[in-house]
Amino acid sequence: MKTFFNDDRVLRFKIHHKVLIMSVFFVVFALVFLPLWQVGVNHSLEMRIMDEKIRMMELSEDERMIKTSIASIRNSAASDVILASMSEELAMIANKNV
Repeated sequence: MKTFFNDDRVLRFKIHHKVLIMSVFFVVFALVFLPLWQVGVNHSLEMRIMDEKIRMMELSEDERMIKTSIASIRNSAASDVILASMSEELAMIANKNV
């Protein structure tokens, strides 16, 4: 004699019921977890962007310092050339007067 609990339909219903409950659990878990994960990823990306902005500011400051150094070297080299040519002219004038 078959009882209600030994019926194959009840057993199948229990398996389908378990699968349904597990599926709902995973969907709810995903609905809770994915937004939190997205917030974490966004925060991480914002931190990387901030670090890159700081690095760009440091590099632009370094570039400005290098350009200033190059300009001062060019100016000192130009003044050295001018002084050298002036001393040569003075030497030539002195030699003519002698």
